[in-house]
Amino acid sequence: MGQNTTLVDLKIAQQELIINHQELEKCANELKIANENLDIGEIEKEKLLLEANNDLEDMMFVISHKVRKSVAKILGISNLLSDDDTLCTEEWKELLKIIINSAESLNKSTEELSKFIHAKRV
Repeated sequence: MGQNTTLVDLKIAQQELIINHQELEKCANELKIANENLDIGEIEKEKLLLEANNDLEDMMFVISHKVRKSVAKILGISNLLSDDDTLCTEEWKELLKIIINSAESLNKSTEELSKFIHAKRV
């Protein structure tokens, strides 16, 4: 009878090992799937970061051209005003209007940049 008990115990132990092995395989598969999902998440995060960097570069390019254009106008007119003693009041007003428009353009460009940066942070 002792031998039968040992045989039964071995069969029970074998069944438990089979069940444990199946559970381990299931856990291994779940871990593999989770790891693949993590890799996909990292790839998506990298894509989003690259896209944000590209958007930022594009915005900076546009803003820098707008700023340089306005600065060039302000500097050019300022030089004209400082060098020309013969300008009449109407000419002064016209040149001043260009300076104001250029300054407003600079202000608008910096506001656009601030909004863009804020939108990317949210």
